[in-house]
Amino acid sequence: MTVLARHNTRGGHLQQVICNRLTFHSWRAPSQVFLTGATSKIGKAIALYLSARGVKVNMLTPSAERFAELMEQAKPEHRQNLVHCTTVAQGSACDQWVVGKPLSPKEQQHAPKGAMFHQVRTLLPIPSMSDAARLLV
Repeated sequence: MTVLARHNTRGGHLQQVICNRLTFHSWRAPSQVFLTGATSKIGKAIALYLSARGVKVNMLTPSAERFAELMEQAKPEHRQNLVHCTTVAQGSACDQWVVGKPLSPKEQQHAPKGAMFHQVRTLLPIPSMSDAARLLV
């Protein structure tokens, strides 16, 4: 069981858990993903992790400054895999979407038919009820 409060959201174990589950649930390593909340702490970790593994990450963020900051954090050889997107419609070619906040039905319509949606909150390990009860005691 993973107790999330003990892990730093700036990378490391939490980043590894999220990205391993993304690959597992999609049954193959994706060639590209559309990432919303891309400049949040977890979003940055996912973007850097996937780009380092050769995955093209289409990152939805209205802030050019925050995207530039993330580009500086990426190794030069991985920067080509990071793409700045400012609208949900720019994810229309991606069949793997990684989202933080739930998307509206209208926003989801921009994804191609059969696209897989991964909500970051549901990618994290959730303790069973008996484990949760023991944590409260």
